[in-house]
Amino acid sequence: MSHIILATTIQIIINANMPQLTYDYTDLINEAYNCSRANAEEIDPNIIENLVRIEDAFFVENNIPDELRGMLLVAACNESGYNPFAMGDYRTTRRGNRVAMARGILQFWPWATRRYGFDRADYQLSAHFWMTHMVNLRERNLCPNRFSEKRKWIAAWTQTCRGRLSRENRYRCYQVTGHYRRLQRWQKRINDRKEQEANEPGC
Repeated sequence: MSHIILATTIQIIINANMPQLTYDYTDLINEAYNCSRANAEEIDPNIIENLVRIEDAFFVENNIPDELRGMLLVAACNESGYNPFAMGDYRTTRRGNRVAMARGILQFWPWATRRYGFDRADYQLSAHFWMTHMVNLRERNLCPNRFSEKRKWIAAWTQTCRGRLSRENRYRCYQVTGHYRRLQRWQKRINDRKEQEANEPGC
Protein backbone atom coordinates (compact mmCIF):
# COMPACT_ATOMS: atom_id res chain seq x y z
CA MET A 1 0.00 0.00 0.00
CA SER A 2 1.44 3.39 -0.96
CA HIS A 3 1.89 6.15 1.59
CA ILE A 4 -0.72 8.26 -0.24
CA ILE A 5 -3.33 5.52 0.12
CA LEU A 6 -2.30 5.04 3.74
CA ALA A 7 -2.78 8.74 4.47
CA THR A 8 -6.25 8.68 2.90
CA THR A 9 -7.19 5.63 4.97
CA ILE A 10 -5.99 7.30 8.16
CA GLN A 11 -8.04 10.41 7.36
CA ILE A 12 -11.18 8.27 7.08
CA ILE A 13 -10.41 6.68 10.43
CA ILE A 14 -9.79 10.05 12.06
CA ASN A 15 -13.04 11.48 10.70
CA ALA A 16 -15.07 8.50 11.90
CA ASN A 17 -16.87 8.65 15.24
CA MET A 18 -14.09 8.76 17.78
CA PRO A 19 -14.50 6.92 21.08
CA GLN A 20 -14.97 8.77 24.33
CA LEU A 21 -11.80 10.03 25.95
CA THR A 22 -10.24 7.73 28.52
CA TYR A 23 -8.57 10.61 30.37
CA ASP A 24 -9.77 13.95 31.72
CA TYR A 25 -7.94 16.55 29.64
CA THR A 26 -9.77 19.55 31.10
CA ASP A 27 -6.77 21.08 32.86
CA LEU A 28 -4.43 20.46 29.94
CA ILE A 29 -6.91 22.01 27.51
CA ASN A 30 -7.13 25.09 29.72
CA GLU A 31 -3.35 25.37 29.56
CA ALA A 32 -3.44 24.93 25.79
CA TYR A 33 -5.54 28.08 25.48
CA ASN A 34 -2.85 29.93 27.44
CA CYS A 35 -0.19 29.03 24.87
CA SER A 36 2.18 32.00 24.73
CA ARG A 37 2.64 31.51 20.98
CA ALA A 38 -1.05 31.87 20.16
CA ASN A 39 -3.92 34.27 20.66
CA ALA A 40 -6.47 32.36 22.73
CA GLU A 41 -9.36 34.01 20.88
CA GLU A 42 -8.02 32.80 17.52
CA ILE A 43 -7.45 29.16 18.50
CA ASP A 44 -9.88 26.82 16.79
CA PRO A 45 -11.54 24.67 19.50
CA ASN A 46 -11.96 21.84 16.99
CA ILE A 47 -8.20 21.67 16.56
CA ILE A 48 -7.64 21.35 20.31
CA GLU A 49 -10.37 18.71 20.63
CA ASN A 50 -9.07 16.62 17.75
CA LEU A 51 -5.47 16.79 18.94
CA VAL A 52 -6.61 15.53 22.33
CA ARG A 53 -8.56 12.65 20.81
CA ILE A 54 -5.68 11.62 18.58
CA GLU A 55 -3.26 11.72 21.49
CA ASP A 56 -5.60 9.79 23.77
CA ALA A 57 -5.95 6.98 21.22
CA PHE A 58 -2.17 6.64 20.92
CA PHE A 59 -1.67 6.68 24.69
CA VAL A 60 -4.18 3.87 25.16
CA GLU A 61 -2.90 1.75 22.28
CA ASN A 62 0.80 2.11 23.15
CA ASN A 63 0.72 2.32 26.97
CA ILE A 64 2.40 5.73 27.05
CA PRO A 65 2.77 6.94 30.67
CA ASP A 66 -0.01 9.29 31.76
CA GLU A 67 2.61 11.71 33.12
CA LEU A 68 3.30 12.64 29.50
CA ARG A 69 -0.31 13.42 28.60
CA GLY A 70 -0.51 16.73 26.78
CA MET A 71 2.62 16.11 24.71
CA LEU A 72 0.78 16.67 21.44
CA LEU A 73 -0.79 19.90 22.69
CA VAL A 74 2.53 21.34 23.87
CA ALA A 75 4.21 20.28 20.62
CA ALA A 76 1.58 22.08 18.53
CA CYS A 77 1.76 25.09 20.84
CA ASN A 78 5.56 25.32 20.60
CA GLU A 79 5.82 24.67 16.90
CA SER A 80 3.00 26.75 15.44
CA GLY A 81 0.66 28.16 18.07
CA TYR A 82 -1.94 25.68 16.70
CA ASN A 83 -1.73 27.16 13.20
CA PRO A 84 -2.13 24.39 10.57
CA PHE A 85 -0.68 26.68 7.90
CA ALA A 86 2.38 27.90 9.78
CA MET A 87 5.70 28.05 7.94
CA GLY A 88 9.19 28.25 9.36
CA ASP A 89 12.85 27.19 9.21
CA TYR A 90 13.47 29.29 6.13
CA ARG A 91 16.43 28.53 3.89
CA THR A 92 17.90 30.61 1.09
CA THR A 93 18.27 28.83 -2.25
CA ARG A 94 21.18 29.30 -4.65
CA ARG A 95 19.01 31.74 -6.55
CA GLY A 96 18.49 33.82 -3.43
CA ASN A 97 14.90 32.80 -2.76
CA ARG A 98 13.76 32.13 0.81
CA VAL A 99 11.92 28.83 1.14
CA ALA A 100 10.11 27.52 4.22
CA MET A 101 11.36 24.03 4.99
CA ALA A 102 8.95 23.48 7.90
CA ARG A 103 5.20 23.59 7.41
CA GLY A 104 2.03 22.84 9.32
CA ILE A 105 0.91 22.60 12.91
CA LEU A 106 3.92 20.46 13.90
CA GLN A 107 6.38 22.01 11.45
CA PHE A 108 7.26 18.85 9.56
CA TRP A 109 10.04 19.09 6.98
CA PRO A 110 9.67 17.68 3.43
CA TRP A 111 10.98 14.26 4.50
CA ALA A 112 7.67 13.63 6.25
CA THR A 113 5.72 14.08 3.03
CA ARG A 114 8.11 11.80 1.18
CA ARG A 115 8.00 9.13 3.90
CA TYR A 116 4.34 9.18 4.92
CA GLY A 117 2.70 10.83 1.91
CA PHE A 118 0.44 13.42 3.58
CA ASP A 119 -0.33 17.10 3.25
CA ARG A 120 1.53 18.93 6.01
CA ALA A 121 -1.29 21.50 6.15
CA ASP A 122 -3.67 18.75 7.29
CA TYR A 123 -3.27 19.08 11.03
CA GLN A 124 -4.99 15.80 11.89
CA LEU A 125 -2.77 13.75 9.62
CA SER A 126 0.25 15.70 10.84
CA ALA A 127 -0.69 14.87 14.44
CA HIS A 128 -1.29 11.23 13.61
CA PHE A 129 2.05 10.79 11.88
CA TRP A 130 3.91 12.78 14.54
CA MET A 131 2.65 10.31 17.13
CA THR A 132 3.29 7.37 14.78
CA HIS A 133 6.88 8.49 14.22
CA MET A 134 7.48 8.77 17.96
CA VAL A 135 6.00 5.31 18.61
CA ASN A 136 8.24 3.86 15.90
CA LEU A 137 11.29 5.42 17.53
CA ARG A 138 10.24 4.14 20.94
CA GLU A 139 9.94 0.62 19.53
CA ARG A 140 13.49 0.84 18.20
CA ASN A 141 14.60 1.62 21.78
CA LEU A 142 18.03 3.01 20.99
CA CYS A 143 18.59 4.15 24.57
CA PRO A 144 19.85 2.18 27.61
CA ASN A 145 17.52 -0.50 28.95
CA ARG A 146 18.07 0.84 32.46
CA PHE A 147 15.95 3.86 31.55
CA SER A 148 12.50 3.98 33.08
CA GLU A 149 9.54 3.60 30.73
CA LYS A 150 8.81 7.31 31.07
CA ARG A 151 12.41 8.23 30.25
CA LYS A 152 12.39 6.00 27.16
CA TRP A 153 9.31 7.80 25.86
CA ILE A 154 10.89 11.19 26.56
CA ALA A 155 13.92 10.06 24.54
CA ALA A 156 11.68 8.99 21.64
CA TRP A 157 9.87 12.34 21.91
CA THR A 158 13.22 14.16 21.70
CA GLN A 159 14.31 12.06 18.73
CA THR A 160 11.04 12.91 16.99
CA CYS A 161 11.60 16.64 17.43
CA ARG A 162 15.33 16.88 16.83
CA GLY A 163 15.75 14.66 13.84
CA ARG A 164 18.68 12.61 12.70
CA LEU A 165 20.04 10.02 15.10
CA SER A 166 23.63 8.92 15.39
CA ARG A 167 25.96 7.23 17.80
CA GLU A 168 27.83 10.53 18.11
CA ASN A 169 24.86 12.30 19.68
CA ARG A 170 24.08 9.15 21.70
CA TYR A 171 20.72 8.98 19.95
CA ARG A 172 19.64 12.03 21.98
CA CYS A 173 18.89 9.71 24.89
CA TYR A 174 20.00 12.26 27.47
CA GLN A 175 18.33 15.29 25.95
CA VAL A 176 14.89 16.83 26.44
CA THR A 177 13.01 19.28 24.26
CA GLY A 178 11.41 22.65 24.83
CA HIS A 179 8.14 20.78 24.37
CA TYR A 180 8.74 18.71 27.48
CA ARG A 181 9.84 21.72 29.50
CA ARG A 182 6.61 23.49 28.53
CA LEU A 183 4.60 20.44 29.61
CA GLN A 184 6.38 20.54 32.96
CA ARG A 185 5.40 24.19 33.37
CA TRP A 186 1.79 23.35 32.51
CA GLN A 187 1.80 20.51 35.03
CA LYS A 188 3.22 22.76 37.74
CA ARG A 189 0.53 25.39 37.19
CA ILE A 190 -2.16 22.70 37.23
CA ASN A 191 -0.82 21.22 40.47
CA ASP A 192 -0.46 24.68 42.05
CA ARG A 193 -4.08 25.51 41.23
CA LYS A 194 -5.33 22.23 42.64
CA GLU A 195 -3.31 22.74 45.82
CA GLN A 196 -4.64 26.28 46.18
CA GLU A 197 -8.22 25.07 45.69
CA ALA A 198 -7.70 22.33 48.28
CA ASN A 199 -6.47 24.87 50.82
CA GLU A 200 -9.32 27.34 50.30
CA PRO A 201 -11.69 27.51 53.27
CA GLY A 202 -15.06 25.86 52.88
CA CYS A 203 -18.44 27.53 53.02
